[in-house]
Amino acid sequence: MKPVLVCALFSCVLASALAFSADHVRRALLDRLGGENFPTLTVSKRDVEVPAHIRAKYESMLKLHQALHQAPASRRRKREASLATLLRTVHKNPGIVGDVVYTETTRLTFHFNVAERLTEETVLKSAELRVFKRLPNFSHHKRLRAHPRAVNAARVSVYQVLATGEEGSANRLLDSRLIPVNGSGWEVFDVSAAVREWQVNPSGNHGLELWIEGAAPGRYPARVAKMVEFATQELPEENERRPELIMYTENSTDASGARNCEDLPKRSNRCCRSENYIDFSDLPFAEQFILEPRGYDAFQCGGGCPKRARWYMHNDPEQLQQTCGVVRTAPLPVMYLVSRGDKTEIEVADFPNMIVEQCACTQ
Repeated sequence: MKPVLVCALFSCVLASALAFSADHVRRALLDRLGGENFPTLTVSKRDVEVPAHIRAKYESMLKLHQALHQAPASRRRKREASLATLLRTVHKNPGIVGDVVYTETTRLTFHFNVAERLTEETVLKSAELRVFKRLPNFSHHKRLRAHPRAVNAARVSVYQVLATGEEGSANRLLDSRLIPVNGSGWEVFDVSAAVREWQVNPSGNHGLELWIEGAAPGRYPARVAKMVEFATQELPEENERRPELIMYTENSTDASGARNCEDLPKRSNRCCRSENYIDFSDLPFAEQFILEPRGYDAFQCGGGCPKRARWYMHNDPEQLQQTCGVVRTAPLPVMYLVSRGDKTEIEVADFPNMIVEQCACTQ
């Protein structure tokens, strides 16, 4: 009896794929919106005003990517710089568990030791702070739930601690957004700017501060904000829910390993990666929800694969044939609209597996 080769579903799908289609974009967007069908927005995209901190967050991500991998002019489409090389050869590193050095009802201070993970050869692409939101204890807040003007969210902001001293600390805002009071789960914040500074100046790592504030001015929103709690290392049962820092990095030697079709001889038919621009204005569902980018280069795989050694035929003829397919992908930063009850909000997040990062011959 021949041995059975078992592979992860995701890896098998990638290996058999040549390019990402409109349906792939549709599924990725639905995953972010959290449903099987697209919700009805209460406002049109044309009427949306992007808050300054959301705009700053998105633009800082793009500036970083474009500075590290500036696309040539031939790859620019429709007045927008190509996002072809947004996160080339990017690796998601194991999370660094943080220490909670200070805690009170509406403020937490974290410290992460990143010096050992960031070397001179490492290029930091982005960094995320992950904190676990506990399920609120509504029995302690019965009056708030019965309030005639209910508030269902709180503003959570993450700051970089720039300095500490007798007069207190100076902070810089990194990320901020409204978080629903109900429910529990991991919340992710962009802290790339802070970690990049720590890489250059390790002694300047004074930690991160998380503030929980009312969604609007007034006593009632401030009281609602106190219902939002995040897990720390105080409780043994929450040991796996401690704050975590995730860094996406690439080694400077990785970029040379990419095989793009444009780098091969003209008559070559080897498996390689070529351009595949997806214009969101051509996709009605994407045009309605995605604010930026207007489109991007998802890339695609194509070309032939060499035949393997003839002796494989005596064991398993199927192993003789290989095909060119996707073996590694990268996320795409997207600014998009999301419906929360009767409100429409703006979020910025990485959509996973949107860019073909590497092509190879596989069985």
